[in-house]
Amino acid sequence: PRSLHPMEVVFVVNGHVCIRQDLPHVWLHKSRVIGISADMEGLESFKEFSQVNTIAAGCGGLTSKGVDEGAQAWVVPNTLCVVEDPSQSGVLNCLPRTLGVPQREEKDPWTFAASIFRDYSQDDEVVSSNCLEADWHNGRLGQIIRTEAARNEIVDCLGSIYKQVMLAYWWEAYGNLEYPEQVAGVSMYDFRGLLARYGGEGRGALLDGQSCKGSDCDCIFVASNVVDRNRRADFNILPQRALSRFQFLEAVVRISIRRFLNTGGPTRDLPPSLYRHAISSMLQISNLGADLVKLRDDLHEELFTENCDKMFAEYEEILRPIFNHFKSDKNNNVVKIKKHKKKTLSYSGWIQLLKAGQVIDEDFTVQSAGHAFALARELRTDEISNTRHMELSWSEFLVAIAAVVKLMALAEGEETASIALADLLDDFLTTHMQEAFDSLGKSGKTAEGEYVQLQGLLARLYAELNTKSSTGHGKVSLRMFHQCFERPSTKLELSKCRLSQAEVAVVCSTLALQVRERQGENVALFGNDDVSFEEIIACVMQIKQALKGYDRAIAYIERTFDDFDLDKSGTLDSAEFQRLLEEPTLQRKLTSIGFDKQDFQNIFEVLKDDESIAISMEQVAEGCMCLRDCSFAARRGLRLLQRHFVKSNRGAAKGSLSKEQVLSDFYVPEITERLVSMHLTPPDWSMMFDELDVDGSGDLSWEEISDGMLAFWQNTWRPRS
Repeated sequence: PRSLHPMEVVFVVNGHVCIRQDLPHVWLHKSRVIGISADMEGLESFKEFSQVNTIAAGCGGLTSKGVDEGAQAWVVPNTLCVVEDPSQSGVLNCLPRTLGVPQREEKDPWTFAASIFRDYSQDDEVVSSNCLEADWHNGRLGQIIRTEAARNEIVDCLGSIYKQVMLAYWWEAYGNLEYPEQVAGVSMYDFRGLLARYGGEGRGALLDGQSCKGSDCDCIFVASNVVDRNRRADFNILPQRALSRFQFLEAVVRISIRRFLNTGGPTRDLPPSLYRHAISSMLQISNLGADLVKLRDDLHEELFTENCDKMFAEYEEILRPIFNHFKSDKNNNVVKIKKHKKKTLSYSGWIQLLKAGQVIDEDFTVQSAGHAFALARELRTDEISNTRHMELSWSEFLVAIAAVVKLMALAEGEETASIALADLLDDFLTTHMQEAFDSLGKSGKTAEGEYVQLQGLLARLYAELNTKSSTGHGKVSLRMFHQCFERPSTKLELSKCRLSQAEVAVVCSTLALQVRERQGENVALFGNDDVSFEEIIACVMQIKQALKGYDRAIAYIERTFDDFDLDKSGTLDSAEFQRLLEEPTLQRKLTSIGFDKQDFQNIFEVLKDDESIAISMEQVAEGCMCLRDCSFAARRGLRLLQRHFVKSNRGAAKGSLSKEQVLSDFYVPEITERLVSMHLTPPDWSMMFDELDVDGSGDLSWEEISDGMLAFWQNTWRPRS
């Protein structure tokens, strides 16, 4: 029927009454019931509904189209509902409408060639074969194995597995490098240790004590380490008192001949097949370097993926400055053949970088760092003309970071090693690489260099003010200095030296207090607020040291302070400050530097004298200095212990812990390191438990732990320098 009134429509889909969400719909004043066929026997079931769609009815849009002779089909474009005339029932044939297939945006598949790793040369059999060819040529094996047939047998035997030999050499050379500035090589002691570790010692082992003894290894080492006098000029770079890679190949071949051909020295006239037998037997009994090939291949397989690519791309803005700083000439102390602009990171710079990121410790040692360096290196033919094999390119640097993460995970056990590499990288980059980046400063300078820059700026400003001063005794008015700090150009220069406006305010107020204390009533009498340059420098350095570690949080709060200062008063009342503390990004910043929003809440509580007082950025900075106080540090330490206490108690704040639980949950590196970072002394938990368990119950409640630790820290507290 023709009508301008909307029709009420419901849809029955698979026996359910429903409405379309993309059409107008209304609620009915009273629910209605509709009968629908429930089965093939025609039995009706009744469904209740309280919402309907509303659609406009009309007669337009019907178009007759012939399909077959004597048949008509009606095409109804863009029409949802057709009401047919009951007297002509069956004229219209209703067919399901054709649904358009949503077009998905095609995404280009991830490729290595388009990734952040694209410049990394992946392992290739051709390169490995070229390395073998070069090492054979550089060494003296041609003098030992004279026949072409014997040479071909050995090269053919080693060709497919020479990558193993090279990785075994690198692992030993970089892992046992005594001084980072040296050229890597395998020493006599490490050569014997490597053979014993892979081939074993004793009857049937590589070092069987008969055909091949430990002293034989030393003799072979010495013989292989000799360089012909007429060829010394060909080698620009050789390790001191250690085997280079081509010498290592010679030593491995010599050991094989000594052990499995049972000869007293190099034999030049044996059948070629015996040389193959000797090399094959040595590789079979030792499987030299096979474990390292698997480790390297697994690393590449896990690393060269879209997720890891995205992770490194996300952190590239801090990784690039780190790489650029530590690749500078002052961090590359290995002798250079010719001067050129550094594009690579030396082994020495690599070690310094990891130390700056607080990666190297008693668990992950310098030796482990060398192993990561070895895993990251590209296969390169030349290791004798320059120090490129002692350096990492940008792409190798990324692989080295992943190697560090992989080795750390393997050391921690199967549970950690099973975590996706991208997730482990995220944690590592967030903590250690952020730590390394923070050590550089915003302009890539070290913290010490940044202080020098700040002192230079203050000296220039002081000299400018001193020329305008009329005192004539080498001092300037504190008011003049404060006014100078308020200039926009000065603020910009100070910010580049990482001295925030909040810190400037604290410096001025501290200097004013020092002047009043020094001159007492004379200040009021003569109005003399002059300060010397030495006093200003001493005060600034004192403030910077006191706020060390908190400056990032203060700087962030300062940037967002105005957003939460709704009345633009320059201060925050309790409600405004509370909203600031709830800001998610701020909470992450606070957590990353070791304290949370409760610390700032404590600052607010300490500084306010009544309900109406508000807090300024200057007071935030002053409050951070108060965190150096024992009561604040102890409170943070107790919160750390309480979280672990609750976790051990299966989420309950009440209960108790046995001695075994205390030792296993509290005597862990995570807690020890956090307590040390708070300048709290970690206790001897075993002795502490016995002393706090006064009733001899064999367990401690949270009250006993918190009371005891608070007293312990109050008596062992040392103010932060």
